[in-house]
Amino acid sequence: MILLVFAINSISVKGYGEAEFWFALIKILAVLMFIIVAIIVASGGLGGHRYGFELWHYKEGPFVAGFGGLINTFIQAGFSMQGSELVGVTAAESRNPSKHIPRATRQIFIRLVFFFVLTILLMGLVIEYDDPMLVDQGSDASLMSPFTILFLKAGIKPAAHIINAVMVISSISACSSGMYAACRTTHLMAVQGMAPKLLRRTTRRGVPLFALIFCILFTFFLWAFNFVGQGVVFDFLTGISGVTGYLAWAAICIVHIRFRMAWKVQGHSLDELRYRAFAYPFGPVFCLVLITVIVFGQAYPSFQFGFDAVTFFSSFLELPLFAIFYLGWKYWFKTKLLKLSEIDLVSGARAGVSREEELAMDERSASKTLKERAIDFFVHICG
Repeated sequence: MILLVFAINSISVKGYGEAEFWFALIKILAVLMFIIVAIIVASGGLGGHRYGFELWHYKEGPFVAGFGGLINTFIQAGFSMQGSELVGVTAAESRNPSKHIPRATRQIFIRLVFFFVLTILLMGLVIEYDDPMLVDQGSDASLMSPFTILFLKAGIKPAAHIINAVMVISSISACSSGMYAACRTTHLMAVQGMAPKLLRRTTRRGVPLFALIFCILFTFFLWAFNFVGQGVVFDFLTGISGVTGYLAWAAICIVHIRFRMAWKVQGHSLDELRYRAFAYPFGPVFCLVLITVIVFGQAYPSFQFGFDAVTFFSSFLELPLFAIFYLGWKYWFKTKLLKLSEIDLVSGARAGVSREEELAMDERSASKTLKERAIDFFVHICG
């Protein structure tokens, strides 16, 4: 899988986009099929049992392990759902960011609700949280995807095998998009002097190949830890990754607030912005408060049933590390927190395109057939 992810990310950004188009199409069709079948199973149309909402009263459901269990799921949920910020990373290589990035941003909320919240709700209606096919009670090792369990409950065994194949494709897609964000971020750090100069180099197609190789090797190194300590190290890394993602979101909120404040202080009008967050300033402030509650709330499940070292350190180790890196950088390079009037709002900004150019690009993109997309994909791999 690592070699496939490397191949997808080593071609041009357009080729990567074509690959993600096909991956996304497969995932969307699979999720739609799951939603339809789950509704039928929950209502008793398949499987011979009408579930309704009875599992919400099953044993400790719906809040298993009380408040500690609830707050503990936020880190795992954050680890799984983080990635929407990838829209901002792709802006630098988007053909028409002034139009496509705002449109993609507006669609994120709908997609998260439809493809994550709705599917999880339906899973909770038809699958017990302690289903032996879902979790082995002896080793806490995941055995089967909830998607697969649903189709087995519905009595559609061939579909269960198809879902397993889709899960593999989804894993490749998730790894590919994560690698895209990682290598671009690493490359940007190198450009700004925060990483070795070697990682600045790009191919003639604009792919940061050395940064990609570095991220691939680092990923392989972390993957090897999956075989250490019977999954304990993997759980530890998952917790750290989840907290790191929340810190990244917190940083995005702070940057958003300071950007808008600097924009106003420096005499700019909001009409100059091609996209404005509709919930500002409530949105970023609310997110900061929620992230604070989630991150520091991890202390409760760490002590709820006796001290859990893995949960505690995976939840809080990242906080001092973040502070050390941030404050250490400022001390070593003698940087300071800029005043709002000193923030550079011009350098690095991409010029927009005219309305006529936008319409022409949209017309060319909309006229492409699925066959033409497939041809484009293979051309960008082989060319």
